[in-house]
Amino acid sequence: MRADALRDYGAWRGLVAEAVRLGIDSGRFATQSTPERIAVLTIALVDGVGIPRSDRGCALRARSAAAPAGRGTWRHGPGPAAVVRVTLGVAIRAFAAADYTWEFRQHPGGSVLRKNLRFGVAGGAGCAVLSALFLIVPQVSASSVTPICGQYQHMPVANKLGESFIIRNDNYGGQPECISNSDAWPNFAVTQSSARSRSGPPMAFPYIFLGCSWGLCTPGSGLPARVSALHDPLTSWTTSLPGSGIWDATYDIWFNKTPITSGQATGGELMIWINSHGQPAPRANTPIVWEDHARWYLKSWITHHADIKWRLIQFRRVRPVSQVANLHVSAFIDQAEAHHWIRPLSWMLNIEAGFEIWNGGSGLATNWFGARA
Repeated sequence: MRADALRDYGAWRGLVAEAVRLGIDSGRFATQSTPERIAVLTIALVDGVGIPRSDRGCALRARSAAAPAGRGTWRHGPGPAAVVRVTLGVAIRAFAAADYTWEFRQHPGGSVLRKNLRFGVAGGAGCAVLSALFLIVPQVSASSVTPICGQYQHMPVANKLGESFIIRNDNYGGQPECISNSDAWPNFAVTQSSARSRSGPPMAFPYIFLGCSWGLCTPGSGLPARVSALHDPLTSWTTSLPGSGIWDATYDIWFNKTPITSGQATGGELMIWINSHGQPAPRANTPIVWEDHARWYLKSWITHHADIKWRLIQFRRVRPVSQVANLHVSAFIDQAEAHHWIRPLSWMLNIEAGFEIWNGGSGLATNWFGARA
């Protein structure tokens, strides 16, 4: 096989394996096979089956009255019927989320694969992809919802791979606020918010994090870690964002000169805004930088709290999004280092993702979060 073909197959398998891994990670799938094995079978099926017409070999039928809402029944191939019930919305999102659009576009043949995975569900290619879901069982269980209403109440959560995170209701404004978590997985939703400010500091910052924050540490995170010793930290985050209120959806990553696990860090605060509502637009002369395949407004200034000062570095996405996948945190750290805002000998304490809320905020939600240092 030609080297370029091997490279393409390897890239495709990596993308599909990551999609499956995200599905397992978020609790939507359970599987006895590895994501890599499923990826190999999926790409083999797409390559071997090709793109047959939807009325040959398999069929994707519309939901019947007996099927639960949002589900369909899929039959593959002539002969003994193998019926698999899948949550079509989950399958389509997992394999064809917009997160992967850029990656598909960048490598040879990517547009064909994107078409097969994203738009071919009603055709043979979709059947080929879904056939790999014989090995993936959508999780079907009653959801357990935990309210978190205390002013600084927190809750440990974990994904299906056993990776640990912490959710915290950082409600420093003191107004009534509640968030909730489903099934102790890495998610939360703002169910009540009484924030009514229109200026000044935010009233609350409900968030989920990896690492250490205000005396809380997630086990096995590898954080704090010296900036110069980081191994390409990555993070993915999927949100639901209401169209009202004053808020931002942001990563908040803290640095310090020493590896502290509690107290106010002063070595730099790196914020990565992926979206916002009700916030003033950046000034026309705000610098724009290109990091991790997107354009960002870049600002930095000295901020303070209780007479303690530190540098805040803000990246604000030029084209806001509601989700990011495999965001390379090191790209933003490198940009801050180039400006001498963060020092290589500093320690990165955490990777936080949440919502700064000034006004409103009910309906803001983290549907899924993942990070590694």
